[in-house]
Amino acid sequence: MSNFFFLIIFFPIALVIAILFDRIFQSPKDYRREIENDLTRSGYKLIDIQIPKLFETGPFPKFESKIYMFGERLGPINGDKTRFRIIKYRDQNGTEKSTWIKIELKNFKIFAITWSPSL
Repeated sequence: MSNFFFLIIFFPIALVIAILFDRIFQSPKDYRREIENDLTRSGYKLIDIQIPKLFETGPFPKFESKIYMFGERLGPINGDKTRFRIIKYRDQNGTEKSTWIKIELKNFKIFAITWSPSL
């Protein structure tokens, strides 16, 4: 009986700690090269990359269902993640613009970058 109560208390605390550690180790410099490449291809220049507040997803859905396939885990570490960024950039006329992006990682590598609004 005491093991059951331990699990009820331990699981939520462990989940909160895991979310906070994941958040702490994110950097605005992560994925910078890929973001700059997308902007350059469209003729824009990067100004700034910001990490949104915890649980902010901008124009993207807050919750999405995912199906995990074999190989997306390395022990207890999941290689399938979604990251959000707020990108500030300048167009050819020098006008400053802002957009949200969703970066999807599969097997620890960038699978897709979705821009909203698109470039």
